[in-house]
Amino acid sequence: MFELVSRVANDADDEAALRELGWHDHPAKAMRAAGKEVPAVVALNREAQLEEQIKKLTEELAAARAAPKPAPSEDAKYEPQPRTITTKVA
Repeated sequence: MFELVSRVANDADDEAALRELGWHDHPAKAMRAAGKEVPAVVALNREAQLEEQIKKLTEELAAARAAPKPAPSEDAKYEPQPRTITTKVA
């Protein structure tokens, strides 16, 4: 038989007191404290972190698209035309 034990902290003082007594905010932390193998843990705010990263990258992309483009190089003026079936080969 297994017993699941949990406690709820009603405020920051309760939380501090429970942490001093060894309570954990995630089962994986309790497993680590017990010397057991810890499963992978995903941060609760991971989604918010990724959304912030997407926002930042989207802003960078918009700025790059709005920035003036450099003038084409001299070599770019002489790019060979793609060959087609009707192109005569010398």
